[in-house]
Amino acid sequence: MFLHIGAQVMVAVKDLVAMLDMEVTRKSPVVSEFLSRARKDRALRPVNGGEPRCIVITASRVYLSSISLPTLRRRLEAVCRGFRGEEDEPGDACRDASASSR
Repeated sequence: MFLHIGAQVMVAVKDLVAMLDMEVTRKSPVVSEFLSRARKDRALRPVNGGEPRCIVITASRVYLSSISLPTLRRRLEAVCRGFRGEEDEPGDACRDASASSR
């Protein structure tokens, strides 16, 4: 399963670590340090399409998406619902990814 995070960029749901609201994390020195290290390690990937609104962290990369966290979260929930069906329990990848976006 994949999540579209903008500008034709898709990430595997199983690789999602966290999704963070850029506005909330902008003032955090820890997040600033994390983004600086990701940039230095060439793991930071801006997703074209406007001002970054969400930080999407995967197992191997950090993306700056112009799509808001609430929208990405709804997309993730829709992907997981579509994969497992409305009544079924979510698979581990969906359950873990959904929890990381809260």
